[in-house]
Amino acid sequence: MQYGRLMKAFKDSMTRFQSLQQTTAEMEQEAFDRTSAAGSPIAYPSPIREATREEPRPPSFTPQAYRQVQASTSEANESAAAIRQLESNINDMKTIFDDLAAMVAEQGEVVEQIGEKTEIAANHVESGNQELVQATKYKKCSNRLTCCIVYVVVTVLVIVLVTVLVVVLVVLKIVK
Repeated sequence: MQYGRLMKAFKDSMTRFQSLQQTTAEMEQEAFDRTSAAGSPIAYPSPIREATREEPRPPSFTPQAYRQVQASTSEANESAAAIRQLESNINDMKTIFDDLAAMVAEQGEVVEQIGEKTEIAANHVESGNQELVQATKYKKCSNRLTCCIVYVVVTVLVIVLVTVLVVVLVVLKIVK
């Protein structure tokens, strides 16, 4: 029973994990789409650029377009960093779920062993109960047998006493 509950909890956790992976993939696609829609010439995923490094401006960019490209690049870099952090967190969760799966498997074996031993113990208890019932029957038969033997002995003693008494009386009459 406990094994089934653990397996259900594990399956639920795995379902949530897969849902989280799907959400991450969607977020990554949205970040890519945002970066592409902003007209950034940088392909996803872009490397994080150093803030202090000055990049040469292409001659066709106006200062406003250049700021817009820098803002898009900065946003893309932040998105990439957030996605990498999310990926790291998901990998950590995967490790936790793998460990949980191993523990559930181990616990499943232990639960099965406990179940088997409980069943064996129940069989032994049932066998013991049957032996007690049989012993009770033997005890009752033994008590009846003892009563019969006592009755027979008393009856024989009474017959012997009556016979002795009759013989004594007959002998006494003859002697008189």
